[in-house]
Amino acid sequence: MPNSRSRKIMTNSIEAYKTKIYQLIFGSAVVGIGLVVLKKSVATGSSRSIYIVAVLMGLAALILALDKYYWALGCFLIFLIDIPHVKISGLELGAAVLVCMYFLQSIFRREASCKPEFPTFALLAPFLAWIALCFIQNPCGLYIFGSRSIGFRFYVTLTIGVAALFVLSRMAFSEKHAKILFWIAMGGALSFLAVSARIVQGAVSGAVFSDSLHYEFMQMKNVAMLILCRFPLKRILSDWRILTCFATSSFLCIYTGNRTTAMTPAVSMFLLPFLRRKERVTIFVVFAFAVFGIGFLAAGQGKLYRLPQGIQKSLSFIPADWDDRWQSYGFKDTFRDELRQFAKELIREKPWMGRKGFAMNLESASWILATAHDNSGHAFSGNWHNLWLGLAADFGIPCAAFFALFYAFAIAYAYRNIRIFPSGSWSETMYMFVFIRFLLILLISNLGGGHSAKTPQEAFLWFGFCLALINGRKMHQNRSID
Repeated sequence: MPNSRSRKIMTNSIEAYKTKIYQLIFGSAVVGIGLVVLKKSVATGSSRSIYIVAVLMGLAALILALDKYYWALGCFLIFLIDIPHVKISGLELGAAVLVCMYFLQSIFRREASCKPEFPTFALLAPFLAWIALCFIQNPCGLYIFGSRSIGFRFYVTLTIGVAALFVLSRMAFSEKHAKILFWIAMGGALSFLAVSARIVQGAVSGAVFSDSLHYEFMQMKNVAMLILCRFPLKRILSDWRILTCFATSSFLCIYTGNRTTAMTPAVSMFLLPFLRRKERVTIFVVFAFAVFGIGFLAAGQGKLYRLPQGIQKSLSFIPADWDDRWQSYGFKDTFRDELRQFAKELIREKPWMGRKGFAMNLESASWILATAHDNSGHAFSGNWHNLWLGLAADFGIPCAAFFALFYAFAIAYAYRNIRIFPSGSWSETMYMFVFIRFLLILLISNLGGGHSAKTPQEAFLWFGFCLALINGRKMHQNRSID
């Protein structure tokens, strides 16, 4: 009679065999449908349909090839800031792909999901219920019922974010998975430079560092953060290759002209020693030299040289002889002041439900978009540049309070679990990265970002990665005890 170990091996072999059969059937069906649609698209001459079908077939083939690493594709897309010919962000598309593939894998492989300790959806329920109530009272995007309003996409963005949080909270990233995730994140951040047509054109024309290309380098903040999270500060300072990579990525962050991007490496460098409880003296010495260097750079601006516009914009909060365009810029953004005032007036008028969501009239949208210098366009599209005022203006004060409650408990839980990861491990590296990304949402909530749908979605994604890494580490600890 076979023992229990032999029976387990036999069962696993049968399950693996069934999985391959299911995948073969699914793959054949996808390829067959794709070929039929492709044939009709070629016959009708629809190049757009051909492109879409070819992409979907390629994704299906890649998903089947990835097998148990199905999540790699979704995670890679999450770290892309833009995708050619697709009018959707990497965060949205990546999260959607991750959710779809998780459920497909659950069907085909029948894998047991993790049971997270954190009461994610108990805390999120009031927030989601309030948003649903606003949508019911003021629905949008329902064209088939004669609606003339838009804004439904933002509700879809929130739904995808919640679904991704659900999926990630039931996954478990082991040490090996964390290592793969690190290189996926690095590849996703760097690949944007490779696919950017404007960067290629700039390289050919010799205008890579022209003022029109500032924002193209915003993804470099992820590169700088990954280097900081992977290597101790002393290692970075002592290895010229790592130091060169970090210095280059940090310079490009400053060159973007986006102050949030410019300050992200510095803030991450300052936070890590306190999160790890190591190298605190080193960080103070480095910061002293950095402050001196930036001060020296600003002192020479306008007298000895002229810095590029992007660098001047990033450093304009420092007193110096900046160009007229940035002389009084600094933190005195008039459009942010106008948005805050607009939000406060809306909250005073409608404190409970705000403007009841994202329902926006099409005629108003056309007028706003045609008025390039009208700052109300930011508020109109939910991009308030202030998370808390934005949520209160769009959905009411209770909604902002419910999200703050979830965020406070999530930050506390994520911070408490930092210590479970071994120092120097890949799991610790990625946990520090996603935790700091999650924490940065709070740190810049009054200045940058602040979209009532996209910012919560980003928060759900980063916290979901935190939970997946915690699950993987605790599963490893339980196996070690057994």
